[in-house]
Amino acid sequence: MPGLVDPAAARVLAAPNLGWIDVDLDLDALLPETALGVALFNEADAAALAELRHRPDGASNFLFVSGEVGVGGGIVIGSELFTGPGGHAGEVGHIVVDPDGGRCSCGGTGCLETAAGQDAILSAAGLTADGGSRSAAMAALLRALEAAEPGAVAAVEHAGRCLGIALASTARVVDIDSVVLGGHFAVLDPWLREPLLESVKTYAPGKYAPEAITMSAVGEYGALLGAAGSVIRSLVEAPHRLSA
Repeated sequence: MPGLVDPAAARVLAAPNLGWIDVDLDLDALLPETALGVALFNEADAAALAELRHRPDGASNFLFVSGEVGVGGGIVIGSELFTGPGGHAGEVGHIVVDPDGGRCSCGGTGCLETAAGQDAILSAAGLTADGGSRSAAMAALLRALEAAEPGAVAAVEHAGRCLGIALASTARVVDIDSVVLGGHFAVLDPWLREPLLESVKTYAPGKYAPEAITMSAVGEYGALLGAAGSVIRSLVEAPHRLSA
């Protein structure tokens, strides 16, 4: 789920891009006849767990940032997902990067999502996801970038700079020096990376080495892999559930 969740209560606390606030889900009705029931996960946290299991460099401490319609994040420390006391740590998309910026779906102002979310980038580039075809709009954005169209390049570079500000702020608070980028951030890396690195160098000098900011190892299925892996691990720890 792309939002804050309470897994124990099967409740979506807040998913601004879906317009959901305190929505209770009947998970068994949504997905009936599953042998072990249904588990509810925050999308970015699940993807961060997948990155942990599949990183080629074996990194055990990193910040995962997922770029989709919104921007999600997951923090891994000591090979464990850090979710904070309330389970909602890692909301990188709602770090303020421009106090005078636009209104965010969360109700705040100037959040990273307003500059680096998928819709924000497409809008700044003069493109729209007509008819809900977001993939077609992203394909059009990539064509515009490859053709070096100024509007598209400027939109992605602005997103990169704002992402750098958010990463700098996170580094100061969490003391983490490795970042994994997924979603459209990974796709836009050839145009995003230079302004991102310049921004990080300006706002958090010495905190991130360029080679410590890497792209996702699991791609678009990371959230599914991470969620499935968590359920499998829970069965390994409590195998009696298989015969329950």
